[in-house]
Amino acid sequence: MVLYTPRFKRHGETLKPATMDAALKEQLNSPYPLADAFAVEVENPDGSVFDIDDSAFLESIKGESNGALTLHYTQKNLVDCRPLSLQTVAQLSEETDMALDKRRFRANFYVDWDSGGGFYEDELVDRKLKIGDSLEVIILGPDPRCKVITIDPDTAETSHKVLSNVARNHGGCAGVFAGV
Repeated sequence: MVLYTPRFKRHGETLKPATMDAALKEQLNSPYPLADAFAVEVENPDGSVFDIDDSAFLESIKGESNGALTLHYTQKNLVDCRPLSLQTVAQLSEETDMALDKRRFRANFYVDWDSGGGFYEDELVDRKLKIGDSLEVIILGPDPRCKVITIDPDTAETSHKVLSNVARNHGGCAGVFAGV
């Protein structure tokens, strides 16, 4: 699935509403936006494009699965475990002698610390961190990693060297979770 490219159909409007007043009014009238405001289409690796709710899309990916497929849509937040994650990638690249694409780690923030070195974020658990002028987060704990970090986001090729290194040298964790 890493080779499929989802995108908002109304990309410009979805990412930046025409006016903040209109966006706030819509939010106050309904806790969830109108379904078409977040309509999604998916580009398959062969270049074909489908609406995510088009049965032809599901049909097009069945060959990649050994079982029955269904799609589930929700407007609820679907983060891995916590609202935010922070990740240092440079240290893992050095340790594995691999140029690691940060997308493997699906973090909200990628950090290159001025001091403290790689995995400095581990020392920040239970502490507050200010990001920019107004965002303040509390570091809740380490981010346990799974097989997804072994997958190259451009080729879908896997290298278990990354996960093995994280398991062996970092207790199976890389990065931290944070709450706003």
